[in-house]
Amino acid sequence: MSGWWNTKCRYYKAHALAGEQIRILDVTDRPNPIANAQDFWMFDRSEVVLVN
Repeated sequence: MSGWWNTKCRYYKAHALAGEQIRILDVTDRPNPIANAQDFWMFDRSEVVLVN
């Protein structure tokens, strides 16, 4: 795993322990079903914020 992913996983761990649900779509060696979708956060299953 790259240094970037190691850093991301440490960040995710703290947030998951606080109750955040984190999902990662692994598209390694397969077509990305949402290739044109922008990165986003969803809050309380009702508010979507695009990440730029």
